[in-house]
Amino acid sequence: MLTAGPGAVVLAAAGLDRLGLADTATQRLPAEDFLPDPGQGALAIQVRRDDSLLAELSRAGDAVAVRAERGTMYALLGGCTLPIGAEHTSAGLRLTGCVTALDGRH
Repeated sequence: MLTAGPGAVVLAAAGLDRLGLADTATQRLPAEDFLPDPGQGALAIQVRRDDSLLAELSRAGDAVAVRAERGTMYALLGGCTLPIGAEHTSAGLRLTGCVTALDGRH
């Protein structure tokens, strides 16, 4: 049995959706307020050069978008300990970024 406590748990909505538990979420955090880490969700697969699987999995612009997101992090001298968010849209390349205080207040 789950009981409410003084803390909170943040789970990925995609995971809850996949498990059929989407209705258990009490709140969904808007992406414009809570940007993901640069490159979050990017997946790299190594295959042989002549393997046709790569062409089927690759989407145009993904590599450019990931480089732009990571470029944002590098330009801000970020890494694993600096709270940076970056996200791109699929309509061309429009990059949104943010840097927050280490304590999360600003």
